[in-house]
Amino acid sequence: MSSGVTRQPRKQLAHSHADSVLKNIELAKVREWNEHDVIRQFLEPLEFGYCSKAFEQHRITGPALVSLTEEHLKEINVMLIGDRVLFMEYLAILKKKKRQQERANSIWTGTTPHVSCAYSSNPCQFLFRFCCPCCVAKTTWSVTSQGLRSSAYPASINIVGKTDREFIDFRFLKDLEVHSEPTCICCCRGYDLLIYADDPSENSAKHGEPTRLSHPEALQVEKLIRDAWADARLVD
Repeated sequence: MSSGVTRQPRKQLAHSHADSVLKNIELAKVREWNEHDVIRQFLEPLEFGYCSKAFEQHRITGPALVSLTEEHLKEINVMLIGDRVLFMEYLAILKKKKRQQERANSIWTGTTPHVSCAYSSNPCQFLFRFCCPCCVAKTTWSVTSQGLRSSAYPASINIVGKTDREFIDFRFLKDLEVHSEPTCICCCRGYDLLIYADDPSENSAKHGEPTRLSHPEALQVEKLIRDAWADARLVD
């Protein structure tokens, strides 16, 4: 068993500097860190470098770091109580930022209207969208584990149009429906995902109307949203 760590760091780290260190950590890479990455990117910048030997001896890699508890620190003989408390505070901030980033990452993206016969009301509309895309208003969609974000852009040639943005928080989701029906030619079927949600804002112009996502991957999106919706309710 390694001896206890008894030497205090030479200086106390200012909270503002600690926040800056944690903010600049590339969170997506934390689980790829080896022991030396943990020392170089977490311990030393936060003035815990004097614990490096203990962390290296016990093979504290990135995955182990984010799972550490105060009891683990006691087991590896990081015995300075004040430093353990501060270390766990910084680690909690790191894990919170990592969870927030993971929840904000897109798990599906798409653009509508989809240029195909199945998503056009008639052949002329399909040809217009196909031949003159700059004349067509578009909406981009992004599904995260937190909600559905949409941005409706005016046609490129419309210089006075504005972008309308909407976010549906899955905590306020009420129901999902998928409709499939021919829209242009009888052999072509399009898919519409209807998303019903309570709008907590006071200035909603939709008045209970569902958000409609017409896209070939509507079935896939419905499953992703249902899974994220279930997770959001478990978190709450």
